[in-house]
Amino acid sequence: MLLSFSSYFVKKFKEKFYDFSFFRICYIISLFFETTSFTNIYALWIKSFIIFWGFLICLDTLFYDQKKFEIKYKNIIIFFIILNILSCFINFSSYFLTNLVFAFHSVVCFFIFFGMNKNTEKKIIFLEMKIFLKFLIFASGIISALGLLVMFTKGSFKFFGYTLGIFNNRFLGVYTNSNLAGFVSATSVMACDLLNDKYFGNIKESKIKNFLFTIFLFFNIFSLFLTDSNASFVFITIYLVVRIFCESFAKYSSFKETKIFREILFISVCVSIIISSSFLIREFSQQTVNWILNKNDKKIFSIKLIENQDDLEKIHSDKIKIGRENYDVSSGRILLFKQGLILSKIRPLLGIGRGNLVRYAKIYIDGGLIFSDLHNSYLTIIVANGWIGFIIFMMFAISTIFRSARMVFSQNHKRKTKFLSKLFSILIAYFCYAIFEKCILSEITFMVIFLWIILGYISTVLESEHRS
Repeated sequence: MLLSFSSYFVKKFKEKFYDFSFFRICYIISLFFETTSFTNIYALWIKSFIIFWGFLICLDTLFYDQKKFEIKYKNIIIFFIILNILSCFINFSSYFLTNLVFAFHSVVCFFIFFGMNKNTEKKIIFLEMKIFLKFLIFASGIISALGLLVMFTKGSFKFFGYTLGIFNNRFLGVYTNSNLAGFVSATSVMACDLLNDKYFGNIKESKIKNFLFTIFLFFNIFSLFLTDSNASFVFITIYLVVRIFCESFAKYSSFKETKIFREILFISVCVSIIISSSFLIREFSQQTVNWILNKNDKKIFSIKLIENQDDLEKIHSDKIKIGRENYDVSSGRILLFKQGLILSKIRPLLGIGRGNLVRYAKIYIDGGLIFSDLHNSYLTIIVANGWIGFIIFMMFAISTIFRSARMVFSQNHKRKTKFLSKLFSILIAYFCYAIFEKCILSEITFMVIFLWIILGYISTVLESEHRS
């Protein structure tokens, strides 16, 4: 009895251990909780174990089931990874292992996430989509709600070394960074749009779940405006613009019948309305919160009697405020771009390796980098992987975009293609967002892996449409 139970346990353990879908879900969840205060350190340790787990899965697949690695654009992807590994040896330093980990993470992104349609059955991917989207909506909604609660009760305070609520006149809630708060909030809005699609059939959720979805959607949109993250603002705006573009052309049975001028005019008006109204709503949200937080600030007026002008100035400086004034719109990105160009000249063909970014900056740039990253994903690829690596990656990216666009606009009458158009909109918005943030392959974070799970879903839907 005990022997049969142990053999059953070992069998189930092996099934889960070599389950690509289960690995992806665990990996995404660990990376998600790395974005939040109090859980980020534990999530970092868990992520390290999961990366090693991924290495074992890849090793096993390489020796025993190579068909799971027969993915689209396999040859150019392998070439990119080989160049990555070669760069690790050319730029050998104390960061050698770090560079190897980044190289392996590229393997995970390309073969386990982008190639999910080869290593996982379609029905399991379908279930995985729903799990991921629901998790993102609920987890981000709860975290946004907690952050807003902290802000409205305490404004801003430090707890166990973490700053919560408001930091530098920007809302971060219980996230570790305002830009991360903005990104997660934006992706949650997109997740709501994806989940509310006929591709998943007629999902009849309970009234409580639908109510929570609506509340969480509001919390995330509100949080997005308060974070004052310009990059996340661009991300969600371009997503909406591309969605409108796809919807506008979807009503025509063929591209020849499209009223080009009328649609372009309509989209231009929509873009103007979206951008102007978004800025107005953001300004209104920030000013409203400022008024609420400072309306009855008893702490300011009851501590001591105002006796002179210095006391009055102290009171005004103590007021809580959201919204940056007289700041550099680029947030230092222009200077980082110039610094990145200097680093790109060190080894222009093969790059210096992602792990050597800060090290080489200290050597070749006076004062080093102003941040630990270039905050431009394309420039980071050029610096880390060289121009050869950048060209290879762009071949992959452009091929994927064109393949998706061709399917979206040639078969726009199909149910699956409408879902694909939403994924396509996220893809275009993300590649624009990557100009301003450290994503694509810059780090091992939720911000990076979000692209690759979307690419995996796109490849799955494209494969399904191709077969049908």
